[in-house]
Amino acid sequence: MFALDVDTLDVPTNPPGAMPTGPMYFQAWYRDVNPISTSNFTGAITIIFQ
Repeated sequence: MFALDVDTLDVPTNPPGAMPTGPMYFQAWYRDVNPISTSNFTGAITIIFQ
């Protein structure tokens, strides 16, 4: 388990200059040892900016 504070006022936009409104999706990549070294992704979360 891990936690991360996200500054929602400093979220990059793609493409640059796009309005940061509507849903944005976040997901984390992490290394895993189960039983050999590999990597996985967490489940994604959605944050709606208005």
